[in-house]
Amino acid sequence: MEGNKKLEMIEADTFITTLDEVQKSLFLDMISFTKGFSLDWFPDIPASKIMGLVLKLYDQGWIMHDNQNDFYPWSPRFPRQHFSIEINPKETAGLHGNTTDLPAKRLPDKERKTLRPTGQFLTIDALDSDIQTLLDAATTEEKNHQISTAIACYDNVIELIGKQYHNKPQDLSDNLRRAFIYAVKHWAGLSLFFPVFHDLNKPLFTALDMAVDLGDKNLQASIELMIGQNYWVSLQIKDAVQHLRRGWNMVQNLNDEEMEKRSLKLKMLNYLSQGNLFQAIDQHEHSIGNIESFDDDFSLFIFLSLGFIYTEVGMPQRGLGICEAMRNHCTKHANNPLLSYSYLMSGTILLEIRQLQSSKICLEKAVQIAKTENIFSLEVTAKIGLVCIACLEGHMDVAAAIYSTIELPHLSWYYLLNYFALFDTFYSLYGKNVLPDKGISYDFLNQIREDAVYPQIYNMIRRLLIVLPESNLSDKEKIAQLAELESIVEQKGSTFQLAKIRTEIAKLYLKTNDLPNAKIYAQEAWNFLKPIARDAFPANLLHLLPHSDLSKEASLSDLVIEMGNALATQDSIKGLLTNIIASLSRMTGAERSAIFIKDSESPKLKMVASRNLFDENILDEDFQPSFEIIRQVFNSGKENVSEREIADSEVIGKRKVVITPLMLNEQVIGVLYQDSRFFSLDISLQGINIISALASQIALAIDRAQAHDEIAKLNKKLIQENLYYLDEKEEFRPFGEIIGSSKAITEVQRLIRKVAPTQSAVLIYGETGVGKELVARAIHRESSRKNTAFIRVNCAALPESLIDSELFGHEKGAFTGAIKTKAGRFELAHQGTIFLDEVSELPPSTQSRLLRILQEKEFQRVGGTKLLYSDFRLITATNKDLKKEVEAGRFREDLFYRLNVYPIRVPPLRERREDIPALAIYFLKLLSSQCGKPYSGITTAEMEKLQSYSWPGNIRELSNIIERTVISGDAQFRFAELTGNSTQGENRPEMFDKTLNLIDFEKKLILKALERSGGIIGGKCGASELLGIKRTTLIHRMKKLSIKVEHYRSLNSS
Repeated sequence: MEGNKKLEMIEADTFITTLDEVQKSLFLDMISFTKGFSLDWFPDIPASKIMGLVLKLYDQGWIMHDNQNDFYPWSPRFPRQHFSIEINPKETAGLHGNTTDLPAKRLPDKERKTLRPTGQFLTIDALDSDIQTLLDAATTEEKNHQISTAIACYDNVIELIGKQYHNKPQDLSDNLRRAFIYAVKHWAGLSLFFPVFHDLNKPLFTALDMAVDLGDKNLQASIELMIGQNYWVSLQIKDAVQHLRRGWNMVQNLNDEEMEKRSLKLKMLNYLSQGNLFQAIDQHEHSIGNIESFDDDFSLFIFLSLGFIYTEVGMPQRGLGICEAMRNHCTKHANNPLLSYSYLMSGTILLEIRQLQSSKICLEKAVQIAKTENIFSLEVTAKIGLVCIACLEGHMDVAAAIYSTIELPHLSWYYLLNYFALFDTFYSLYGKNVLPDKGISYDFLNQIREDAVYPQIYNMIRRLLIVLPESNLSDKEKIAQLAELESIVEQKGSTFQLAKIRTEIAKLYLKTNDLPNAKIYAQEAWNFLKPIARDAFPANLLHLLPHSDLSKEASLSDLVIEMGNALATQDSIKGLLTNIIASLSRMTGAERSAIFIKDSESPKLKMVASRNLFDENILDEDFQPSFEIIRQVFNSGKENVSEREIADSEVIGKRKVVITPLMLNEQVIGVLYQDSRFFSLDISLQGINIISALASQIALAIDRAQAHDEIAKLNKKLIQENLYYLDEKEEFRPFGEIIGSSKAITEVQRLIRKVAPTQSAVLIYGETGVGKELVARAIHRESSRKNTAFIRVNCAALPESLIDSELFGHEKGAFTGAIKTKAGRFELAHQGTIFLDEVSELPPSTQSRLLRILQEKEFQRVGGTKLLYSDFRLITATNKDLKKEVEAGRFREDLFYRLNVYPIRVPPLRERREDIPALAIYFLKLLSSQCGKPYSGITTAEMEKLQSYSWPGNIRELSNIIERTVISGDAQFRFAELTGNSTQGENRPEMFDKTLNLIDFEKKLILKALERSGGIIGGKCGASELLGIKRTTLIHRMKKLSIKVEHYRSLNSS
């Protein structure tokens, strides 16, 4: 050993002598990085010097090369200790600081380079900028789904800041506290694939302390949920529920929509902790929304885990459909870790229902991806599944070979309980001494408390321990304990677990020669497994079943009864079609089913009901061959059932596709689509005849339900429009038609006549009060949509937080206060016209959504996932120059060009003075009639006043002045307030007598109003209306000011 050290020292000294001064300095810089280096960290060194040194290090055998990441790690042969004395610590710290600057400058163009220096920072005093660089690198890697490297970066941040916090917490800045919390939250979210649960607890609780220090309630709630999430994955259920509930309670007081959505997704875990599977499914399906809306891996992880819950309640087809949707999502977003997990879940479900070949393909893909991504836990779990398959197929040598590559610590065996279908099979094989002995202890199973894991796992462990051959229980005792367990599991709804228990009881009864009870329990298990997992039923129990029950043919009478119930019990088309799909899927064993009918509002076929087939799947390239057959069957007009086999891109197997036309009055109104890869879609001739016979009844029921829905929709729309117009009625609009004969207004009328018959978008420009809405109504009135709704929206009057809800509608529960579903203005405008006034006031987010609805005529309600279609004609108006708004960045350029198809400028009143007499007479007649005042006309002198005024408020101001004059009740109309006002409008009428105080002014105002109304307080043209206040308010003020009304009434009567 001593001799080796001397040789290493001589070798090191000799090597140094071969280097020139530049290379020697570069070498010392390189070895300051303890794990290795990248050539990009030394941009100021000539390439010839760098490559010369690298080749020498290769010759010495001191470095290796990571081609994928362009990184040179030190080899085990490198004698670092012989060079350490040469390294200056201060220079090293500076060098490390410089390397952090490199990736900071390069993000995101060379984002992979950011990671290589990060492992060295634990040896230096990092600056805030270094911490930020590490966080940027981690975020980039997380975004690119490079999980292991992202965790390494977050880990460094946590350790660096954690040391400072525990040494001198008072010196830690708020920015560093938030950086620590950010790193911990993301690290915990990524740890799903790297089970180091106990290591997470300390930083999570430290993050919680920091959030309390910051006084940030949002962060506190978020970390509580994260702690609960971490405990849950580590199967510490009691602690998980405690922190999740604490987080939920905090969220309730925050009024934060995003936090509330996240907490809803996690609420499913609470139902699982109680073993209520159906409630867990219901809760999650009401909170998940569209898969594309998920913004974190844990939400996707929960969604994917839901697939196995479906399997446990007897719906593996739905579970496999979720896995396929997730694979499509992960492939689209290059999320390989979750892609590996989705294959693992598919393989686990297929193993549970004993589709071994398909399961093997999925698990092998999971292993392949997990290896590439360096995700040890997923690789090992999938390998265990492959071991189980090999054993079940009798290939013990293959099982032993795979098993020999698995090295799993005790903690990870406990972690495997999360995949309890795999654990179930694996432990059963262990109990039969099928697997080689690796010295693994399962004693921890006997020590697991009931409250430590969720009920499905605990009940599985109980069953396995009861039936284990080494159990000291007698067969009678085993039957009694399994019967007790059967009762518990039946209440929880875990029907797959229930079938397993019943098969074990049947075996025990058969072993004790109790044939009648053995047959009963075997039959009950078979009834559940037959449609979904025939091969999971034990072969040694098949002889207990009636021969007729082993047939794969569906019972005609059962189907007719079930379909009859489905057709008769629903009036709504959605409920009806859901029942039909469910019944037919049970009969045929289809994995995916859907009904397509012609869209009444567009020429396209639309999917109106489905199982395991989602809207996003329809657009996938893989589904296009199937969709083409659907179109062919629909367009053929024939009633022939089409059967095809379509190759699957994943090479898991071919899809058997069956498409049945739905005929009504010798026309195809829709098609029924069914396919399967993993389940035997054995539709015999009799089965096809049954479906064909039912197809016409289904078509008739759809037609009836559509009519019912259409009537309900029209009634609902009529009610909504009536309510809308009642709201609008409160706003006084005197403009019944466009008035005037000036050249300017004649041009506007000409433009209206040209554009009205078209469907083009119209943008109306004009100052406030010129009558833009009047022009919009005229366009609607002259168009083919004149007998439909005209929906007006004042964009400037709506708060930014509610504008999306008003325009597009919202679903019940979409936000706080959304107590019921509400249709938006675009929905109400279907087949009519929608007028957006002051469109320039729309916020940027709404501008984006408006652009989409203009392009597609499709939209979603706030909080909803269903695409809605609206056939509307859009008219917009603005009092601003939209081109300048676009230049200033306040209005989207692409939206401007969409709106500005046919611009109409409405001139201000000062540019059409010749129209003022006609307008004034029109308003005078209208308002005199409404107030019950005599019409006496306008003198020439007063008309000249009107024409000489500048009218900054345009027509609206003209209407208001005439209304005030009518209310004043003078025998002859005079516009005194316009006296002395030039056409420039520089002087405005004096509103207050400055010699009066407030009380005197109020009293004078009330007295004047009483005088003009003749002592009438309420009603049309009464004093309260003149003053714009309630009648009761006026009476209260009169009493307070000691004003009596009798005097004015006597004057009026006289």
